[in-house]
Amino acid sequence: MIRYTVDDIMREEPCSSYAEARVRALWGRAESLSPGDIARLPISVEDRMWALLRLLFRLSPHRAYRVARLIALDVLDLWGPPDIVVWFLGSGDERARAAALGASWAVAGAAGASRSAVWITEAFESAWALRSAGASSEAVKAAWTVRALAGATRAARAVKFAGDASWETSMRRYLSWVVKAFDPFTLVGGLL
Repeated sequence: MIRYTVDDIMREEPCSSYAEARVRALWGRAESLSPGDIARLPISVEDRMWALLRLLFRLSPHRAYRVARLIALDVLDLWGPPDIVVWFLGSGDERARAAALGASWAVAGAAGASRSAVWITEAFESAWALRSAGASSEAVKAAWTVRALAGATRAARAVKFAGDASWETSMRRYLSWVVKAFDPFTLVGGLL
């Protein structure tokens, strides 16, 4: 079973509100915690997602990227993206990235575009900019993963405010997908 220490978390350079003393207090007397233990820490769901996704990316960039795409796919109904965006998110086909970026920007630029369209556009642009700058595909995928989860948080909040679903329920579902992705024998949404 995979386990993580306080030092593992500190290597990820958490924000200043998670100084080493606070992280040690969260770990209590345990030397290490499993991904499931981290998912149950008494901190915000966004902070648990941040920690777990960073750890998952170190373990398997490929699986972290796929979870991020799965989360992005889960909120597609909030903004009705063009088919090329759906294709890119579902397939991960790098050849579709540029077209998906352009289509996403077009939707985001339309009057009354949803927040989801904006965040997906930000994710594509971030990944495309890194690729254009000659960054490795792993760096591009890392940027996409972080952006996608930040965007999923915003999209889930938009759902909550629209009264369609509970933000907390959506975020807990995404958190469970990230935890499952640590197990190489678990399928999450058919993508892993």
